[in-house]
Amino acid sequence: MTQTNDNAPSHGKFVSLGEFREPIRIDCTEWTQDIPPEQWSRGKFVSLSEFREPIRIDCSASETPAPVTLVLTLDLAQGADAIAVRDKVVRLIETLSNFEKTLGGAGVTWDPKQSTAADGTVTMVLVPNDPTGAELRLEAMAKVTAATVAEFGAVVRIQAGVKRIAA
Repeated sequence: MTQTNDNAPSHGKFVSLGEFREPIRIDCTEWTQDIPPEQWSRGKFVSLSEFREPIRIDCSASETPAPVTLVLTLDLAQGADAIAVRDKVVRLIETLSNFEKTLGGAGVTWDPKQSTAADGTVTMVLVPNDPTGAELRLEAMAKVTAATVAEFGAVVRIQAGVKRIAA
């Protein structure tokens, strides 16, 4: 069974989670009998399965990016442990998502397509799950983030800012 994060964007596959419960027994002996015995159902319950033709769904509109993003650029110290920094950044993203919710939003999601890592610099792009009023929330988050990431130790320089996306 595959586990998913409801807040994470889908990247190509629909995931169906099956959930099975134990059968239940229903005692109907005390129900009022307003149907004559000749109309009673006798025998087993029958499940009828219907198969429908597949349909095509156009999800291209869902690829429209949010009008603003939060961009975090981290310059790592020479010989910094990239895995340790990555783990801290993952926790930071979770914290930022929760912080964005306290500011009235719906959290943020990491955008792997816009994020990069090369030559000791990591750029993380976070997209608001609710773009309405996101610019002010992301600006507040950028201020808090710069101070927080500076405490990582393996980071020489941090830039955090809001990037507006042209419509």
